[in-house]
Amino acid sequence: MARREPNLHLIHGNDAEAVANARYELQTRLLPGGEADGEITDIRPPGNQPLKLEKAFSLIVGELSTVSLIPDAKRVVVVWQLHDFRDDRRGSARAAKKAKKTAKSDMTAELESYVVRSLLNSEHSLIFVFDEDDEKGRRVSKTSAIYQMVRKHGAIQEFSEKRIDWQLDDALLNGNLDEAVRLIREWTDRGGNAPFRLVTTLNTFLQLLLQARLELEARRDGIPSKGLFGGPVRPGLESVPDFKAKRVRALSSSVSLERIRRALQGLNDAQRSFFPTGRELVVHNAVEQVEVMLAELLGGRAAAARR
Repeated sequence: MARREPNLHLIHGNDAEAVANARYELQTRLLPGGEADGEITDIRPPGNQPLKLEKAFSLIVGELSTVSLIPDAKRVVVVWQLHDFRDDRRGSARAAKKAKKTAKSDMTAELESYVVRSLLNSEHSLIFVFDEDDEKGRRVSKTSAIYQMVRKHGAIQEFSEKRIDWQLDDALLNGNLDEAVRLIREWTDRGGNAPFRLVTTLNTFLQLLLQARLELEARRDGIPSKGLFGGPVRPGLESVPDFKAKRVRALSSSVSLERIRRALQGLNDAQRSFFPTGRELVVHNAVEQVEVMLAELLGGRAAAARR
């Protein structure tokens, strides 16, 4: 006996193509005969406004409760970018946050009641689709009430690529200049707050590299590295995972102190190009400046890695 497809689904992740393919494949399984088997209805956010469950709930129930003129026709409702899946950290007053959270939980409980009472016993299906965007901070919270509800009663598919800042970290620590350049171009093409996050990621990398190199130089001169900086440093080697600190220290042995200093100055110049104030006579191509900076920093290391 073939296993019955669940009635309730969530498809999410930052890999937009994989999310789209999974949604298409699921709809095909639910309605293999297309329109002859039933009808698909999309519920999307209104313009630039977020779609919240308090608004979407009545639309969902209305669509799934509509009687079709075609006997035994199935109804599939696809809800896009429902805001309640997000981890919303905004809001200042603790009481307001608590009230908001309670309201969300109440709406989720109402949806769960409908799912258990009606949806799970029907031939209809409800699909939530959430395209995540790292640059806009748009992510599904796995601790949200509605996520937990779907996990309890339905099926969840996640399609997420490794965050691009982590990929860039790997490329830099491996001395892979070509991969680092490719990732930087891909990242800046995404728009949003990508330039800010790129500059922050590169600054953190260079600050850690500088600390590791200074520690190395101190040890060579017989100076104790403990207390070298006079207190906690942020970002600091002691604040990152051990495996990352080891990789930074390994890289620092092949990159001179002077090259690191020039790289920090190069990043500072690129930052002014990324975020011009309007007083500049000439604004350079910031991405090219970053690429030149990294080529000078990692050139010797990258060449050695290729031999």
